[in-house]
Amino acid sequence: MEYGNVREIFPGIGCAWTEAGGKTTAEYYGVADRESNTPVNRDTIFPACSISKFITAICVMILNEQGTMDIDRPVNHYLQQWKLRTLDGSESNASIRSVLCHTAGIIDGDDAFYGLRRNDPEISLADILEGKTTYNSRPVRAEKPQGEAFEYSDAGYCVLQQMLQEMMQKPFDKIVRDILFDPLGLHSTFFATPDNMACFENRMATGYDEEGLPIPGRFPAVPDLAASGLWSTPEELLIIAREFMKTYDGRSGFLKQKTVREMVKPVEKFPWTGLGLFIGDHDTLISQGWGENGQCMLKIHCRTGEIGAVMTNRNPGVDQQASGVEQLADRKLCEGDQVSFGNPDDIESWMNLVRYVSWNFPGLETKKALDEHRQTVLKFMGKKQALCTKNDEEITGVLLFSRNRNMICCLAVSPKHRREGIASKLLEKALDELDRNRDITVSTFREGDAKGVAPRSLYRKFGFLEGELTVEFDYPNQVFVLKGNRC
Repeated sequence: MEYGNVREIFPGIGCAWTEAGGKTTAEYYGVADRESNTPVNRDTIFPACSISKFITAICVMILNEQGTMDIDRPVNHYLQQWKLRTLDGSESNASIRSVLCHTAGIIDGDDAFYGLRRNDPEISLADILEGKTTYNSRPVRAEKPQGEAFEYSDAGYCVLQQMLQEMMQKPFDKIVRDILFDPLGLHSTFFATPDNMACFENRMATGYDEEGLPIPGRFPAVPDLAASGLWSTPEELLIIAREFMKTYDGRSGFLKQKTVREMVKPVEKFPWTGLGLFIGDHDTLISQGWGENGQCMLKIHCRTGEIGAVMTNRNPGVDQQASGVEQLADRKLCEGDQVSFGNPDDIESWMNLVRYVSWNFPGLETKKALDEHRQTVLKFMGKKQALCTKNDEEITGVLLFSRNRNMICCLAVSPKHRREGIASKLLEKALDELDRNRDITVSTFREGDAKGVAPRSLYRKFGFLEGELTVEFDYPNQVFVLKGNRC
């Protein structure tokens, strides 16, 4: 879908992106409220819908780290006021982990979790869990054995909300505020309790239904907070996602690195889901929402660190791909230096970069060595084994790889363009070209060598492990190995 057409579908849109080098940009379009013609800006707060589940999962994992709970114990271990039961009335043994990844056997009712208005009688979480209202008329039960099937479930996250409130002895929105929002300095992100909505109402985007009509009362009531009650801004969603990725790379105390890695690990038998989020192609993480008053998407690229957040204030009636929301999330991330195969016409610019960084590469110290390397590059170009990125006509990064040897042979980035994610883009493309069922190797500098700090960190981020110590061109090196996906 063309970008202009997306803007025609939604009254208001907020977008924010973090590029591979860490630069953040934001764009806002349309109106937060058609009747008053209030424009969307960075202060507009949008419904985050099911991105709520990602936030809930983070909070659960923080408490798991603290030893307050164990996600591999049955959720009933922590429930006293209400119990999750099977269809025969016995207590379910479904674990917290299985609820987080939608494999606990909990099934939502038809047309549930939809249509509640702010002036309707208030519905309690207990009533939702027991199926006593039209908002959810199906009692929440573990209807299938744990791990047997994937059933996306708002009801399951209602169970987690009940569990957290019982354990912490305070309302869910205050739990999340205390352990996540306040530590991150978020001032425009909250769960939509009546009090919170009253506080932020003048900044909240009016919701529009599939027909483009305003939701009565401007936005719906959402008592299932942990499942879909989050409101935020694109820029504050980026703050959460950036901290999440810093921890993924071992650079933040937001969570322990092993906890984040556990959250993004594909679930056995259901590889498209992790804990509280979904796993896309090429190591992307996705948290998205679609409700009667808006649609949104948070998309994270693990390898490059790129993040896109898009929030809107209308139900488009089609999913994020068809509505154009996903294309918006990707739009800024597709700009900048793109990876392509080098060709002989690029050789002069390629070698200009190589000469500029040759001091950093043993074996390229002499004119003879550079001339020989030039011929090597041309051979690799002929075999479609030479990758580069360009800024206009200037080559900003280069990579040689060998399909026969299944290895990365050479990787260099212009000093003027470092910290822009170029090395990650080149390496990601090279790995796509190599045989992932076999070990992939690369030789780099040893631990303790100042030249090796950046490349060693890059290869570790992509899953390479330290291998044997070697000497190349009379210089001490070390082989890194990315293990093959053997059956």
